[in-house]
This record gives sequence, C-alpha cells and structure tokens, in this order.
Amino acid sequence: NPELSPEYQQGGEGGLELYFGTRGSLVVTRYNQTVDGLIAQPLVDSVRTVVPCPESQPCYQNSRDAAGYGYWRQYENVNMGSIRNQGWELHATHAIGPLSLTGTYSWTKSRLIGITPRYRAAFSTSGSAYQVGASVDALAEHTGAVGVTYAQSRGSISLNSSFIGSTKGSGNPL
Repeated sequence: NPELSPEYQQGGEGGLELYFGTRGSLVVTRYNQTVDGLIAQPLVDSVRTVVPCPESQPCYQNSRDAAGYGYWRQYENVNMGSIRNQGWELHATHAIGPLSLTGTYSWTKSRLIGITPRYRAAFSTSGSAYQVGASVDALAEHTGAVGVTYAQSRGSISLNSSFIGSTKGSGNPL
C-alpha cells in the first residue's frame, strides 16, 4: 500500500520500583497511551484460483464455486484508526535461602477509539472486528506468570507456570 504511513504513539507511563535489600523487589508500572495511524490488515478482495480445487482436498476457507475453483483472500496493510492502550504491570521477587520466588501480572485494556474516515464505512459494519469501543481481537487483557527456583552450588531446579486470560474472537490481533 503506497499510502501506508507509520503508526505513532503518545501518552504517559510511570512506575515505582522498591527493593528490599537482596531479599526481594516489587515493580509497579502504569501506562495510558494512544496509538494513531494504527496499522491493520483487513480483507480487501479475493482472487479465484488458477485451477479447480481437487475434490479430495478442501479449498481455502472452504470456498468453492460451482466450477470447483477456490478463492484466496487478499489482505492489505492500512492505517485504519486509533487505539487506546492502558494498563498495569506488576513484577515481584522474593528470596528465602536457596528458594527464589518470582511473579508477574499484566492487565492491558486496549480499545479502538476511532476509525479513519476513509475506512469508516468498511469497518463499521456489524460483524466487523473493528468496532469503536471494542477490545482488540485475540488479545488477552490478563496475563501472568509465577516461578519457583531452588538453587544450590551444584545446580538448580525451577518450576514455572504462566497464564493467558480469555480472548475475544480468533482473528489476527491489530
């Protein structure tokens, strides 16, 4: 797309870091930012395959016309609008003798706040993943991880676990 321009971000971010000697730490970060010129890759067209799809194999996206030809979806990068990202990030560590404990948690709220006038008609249909006020498709708002490590001079063993909260939709994130 020759009209594609870079995204740009503005807003604030701040945090607090607390250290408890060599025993532990707590880091808290808050951010509230806006991304303008957001690049998205919407479906803009489709192209008929050159040869019919074999009966033994499904066509792309199960699209087959009466003659057996399939259709390939065509996408294009466009500057489709603006999004607001706000959230909190927490990270904590604690050491007790040979044990080390670590935990992280992130809450990210990303919402579409506007659509570029040029694309407003294409993205405002009901069923479009790009609705003003909607959360970003396939982006979890809550993520985190915890870990425990036992270390001695000859080696260590770790147990780590992470989670990703539920997501909306199954498409590509913006």
